[in-house]
Amino acid sequence: MKRVATKDIPLLSDFEAWPAEQVFSIAHGKTVVLATGGTSRWYFLEHGDPRAGYSAPEQFRDYGRHTIQRVVDIAAIMFADGIQTLFVMGFGGGQGERNPEYMANLAWVYELLIDDTTQELYQQHQIGVQFRGDWAALFERLKAPLLVNRYKRIEQESTPGRDRWLIWFVGDDFIPESLVRLVQRRLTETGHMPDRRELCQAYYGRALDRVDIFISNNKPSVTGMCPPLLTLSDLYFTVSPTLYLGKRQWRHILYDHVFARREHYRNYGVFPAEAIEDMRAFYKTNQDAVLGVGSYDPLTQTWRPVLHGERPNIRSKKR
Repeated sequence: MKRVATKDIPLLSDFEAWPAEQVFSIAHGKTVVLATGGTSRWYFLEHGDPRAGYSAPEQFRDYGRHTIQRVVDIAAIMFADGIQTLFVMGFGGGQGERNPEYMANLAWVYELLIDDTTQELYQQHQIGVQFRGDWAALFERLKAPLLVNRYKRIEQESTPGRDRWLIWFVGDDFIPESLVRLVQRRLTETGHMPDRRELCQAYYGRALDRVDIFISNNKPSVTGMCPPLLTLSDLYFTVSPTLYLGKRQWRHILYDHVFARREHYRNYGVFPAEAIEDMRAFYKTNQDAVLGVGSYDPLTQTWRPVLHGERPNIRSKKR
């Protein structure tokens, strides 16, 4: 990334108000992962009835429909600002630990990602859609193997000619099966593995090498949340469920990624005395603070982070 001179860094309040065309110049080509943590909480707080749940097909369909709509809304915000490739988790490890009714609903609800209503959303926002990772294994597990070919067909129809790519992904081996022959050939020819960009070009159709911005929710963790072949750069975890993400919060994340974290080198030789004391006071005040520490709240059955000025409230169920 190009180094940004301090004098060229806008105020956050100004950056929030920049038109999308102005943001586009600094965000174009960047890659984002949206790990949609807390979708059930978001749904029951905003749309569903938590006492009724979503075990019935009609309720689960409503949950799926609202979730997909919100993901596409967030994608549209990011694409307007210049993001070119957005990865969204299609299945997380925690989902596999749900009750049998939930897993049974998943067997048919994945059709919502490719049905006519969702395809209209993709068309409306000119979004190309891909599915990467081992979807075939997931659909075998859910006893819905015929979905694989339908996903491939939608991908072939929607992606060509579109610059904005929404890639729904699930976990896969370190080297996806479709790339094994490429790896073997390159090892035979050169004695070396293909580099990451070559592998991504073959797998995604874009020479990616990393995820620039990773956004998830709740307990800071990236286990199972990284798209195949890629590494993660800047990590962000929302306190509220991820689907509450709006333009303002997105601009705060983008501002931090582009300006606040970039290449600020310390020249201790020019530090005034008060700078050293300010640094000392800040670290002393926050010596016990750890980003990622929280506690379990039994009333809402959720883990909650310790926010600024708080102390962990350690409460747990008796086991």
